[in-house]
Amino acid sequence: MLGIDQAPGSAGFGQLELRPHPSGSLTFDRGAYRSVRGLVGAEWSVSGAEFTYRVSVPPNVTATVHMPGSAEAGIRVGPGRHSFSGPVPLMLDPEERR
Repeated sequence: MLGIDQAPGSAGFGQLELRPHPSGSLTFDRGAYRSVRGLVGAEWSVSGAEFTYRVSVPPNVTATVHMPGSAEAGIRVGPGRHSFSGPVPLMLDPEERR
């Protein structure tokens, strides 16, 4: 659900693919993965019509962040904490979240 994964063709978690998978009635998820390069953190939340995805990338690591429902190729980020917001993905039925 958090979408923490190693990028295809990379090794040792030096390049990440971060792609959250929200679904159903959940409005929040948070977790982390301790990779050989450090702790990778991710959390997502739904508040009203807004979806927020926050990630933490360890030193000497890059990541491509993909927002659900977006047609964009992804946003490349380096080490540190990053936050992304957008409309609630269409796959989340507002009626299920009540």
